Amino acid sequence: MATLKDIAQKCGVSTATVSYVVNNSPRQVLPATREKVLKAVAELGYQPNAYARALKGFRTQVIGVVFPHVTVPLTNVYFGPVLEGIVAQATERRMATMLLTGFTWEETEQGAEREFSGICDGFLLIAPRRDSQFASDLAKSGVPLVSVGTQVAEPGVSSIDSDNRTGGRLATEHLLALGHRRIAMILTGEDVSPSNSGKPVKHNWSALERQHGYWDALRAWGMEPDPNLTATIWHDPVASRSSARRLLNQRPTAVFGCNDGAAYRTVEVCRESGIRVPEDLSVIGFDDIANAASFDPPLTTIRQPIFEIGANAVEMLCAQIEGRAQEVEHRLMPVELIQRRSTAHI
Repeated sequence: MATLKDIAQKCGVSTATVSYVVNNSPRQVLPATREKVLKAVAELGYQPNAYARALKGFRTQVIGVVFPHVTVPLTNVYFGPVLEGIVAQATERRMATMLLTGFTWEETEQGAEREFSGICDGFLLIAPRRDSQFASDLAKSGVPLVSVGTQVAEPGVSSIDSDNRTGGRLATEHLLALGHRRIAMILTGEDVSPSNSGKPVKHNWSALERQHGYWDALRAWGMEPDPNLTATIWHDPVASRSSARRLLNQRPTAVFGCNDGAAYRTVEVCRESGIRVPEDLSVIGFDDIANAASFDPPLTTIRQPIFEIGANAVEMLCAQIEGRAQEVEHRLMPVELIQRRSTAHI
């Protein structure tokens, strides 16, 4: 990683001059020198370390919020409430938020370093890939960071999410108690459409944790999971409907969707196929999004505190920024079963 000294040597100026430029100091620097320094910063990929600046007492009072490929996070049923919680808590603390979204994770990660470094006191990464290189780089450089919705592979990154495993178990236990034994599960893939490369499909962290809870409940009832009763859907509606239809051909009596969108897409495919919910098939989701109660039929689901996750993420990040966090934390928020009319006794 480039340093101020590297920039200074390339430009033939003092490190103090470079510092004046990159920190936007009021100290006068000749326009030609400023331009030369900024050009070298871009060429060498210099990234100001916001955390190091914070240790010297400097605070920007800005939180960087990095989203995945969701184009309009404000209206997304999960990301919208998370962002509301983030903004509410940041506002209470008199902090601003900077939002970077609308790109793939790879593009976002590259852009975040360019746009946010030196401007933000810390970062919130919303549902990053588990193997996020950006999270790893930030953690190794000591920048305050919290991953929201994913426990990334980098061991130095704190995270917050719902207790997904418990939620998956609660959903499956509910179906088992209703007499169902052929219980299918639908996961969501990270990619926009199914991969044709022959590589294994990648699922997000939360979905996999919910699947573990599903397995826990089945095994507690003396049953082994049937791989034929698991399917994956994507953001691509055509591929997703085909996947759901193949799953329904296995004749499950109940389906657990790893989120409310997956559950309701299953209901739509059932309606197209003449399968009645819940008379012929019980369906349960996960999230309890705002319109879950107005679905037809109203959706039984696992409620997670999405707004509170965002608010708590800010609290965790501020603890790091202010030096109050002594160790890495993986916080799990409680979930609860919300029973409505999409599930019934077999």
